[in-house]
Amino acid sequence: MMIKKETLTAIAGTLFILGCLSMNSCKKDNEESLRNNPNGEPPPTACDTVGMKYQANVLPILTANCYKCHSANTYRTNSGLNLEDFNTLKAEAANGALLSSIKHTGTVSPMPMGAPQLSECDINKIDSWIKRGALNN
Repeated sequence: MMIKKETLTAIAGTLFILGCLSMNSCKKDNEESLRNNPNGEPPPTACDTVGMKYQANVLPILTANCYKCHSANTYRTNSGLNLEDFNTLKAEAANGALLSSIKHTGTVSPMPMGAPQLSECDINKIDSWIKRGALNN
């Protein structure tokens, strides 16, 4: 069985075009992936900061990152600031010291001391909670 030259040319052309399209789509995906994640890390997950509440959202962050030095048991010897006392925490939130310390801005000491800055997501959660009135909810 003989295949016509025109048919072979049409098949070759179609395969060439499909190959080019598939290479360009892969290239675009790879370029976007590298641009968004230059270190090859997985894409970040979304950070939900809507409706932040003290008990559900802020307290776990404080417990994990702040209470080593700022709890009712440790503040007298470590920091002089008891963040387990909600009134103290609310005052620090109201005067800007809490946010300034975790953002590492302003004149207050950057916190947590001797540890990396909190994640951007955790900072944004605390910031959102403060903007909602820093309620004890």
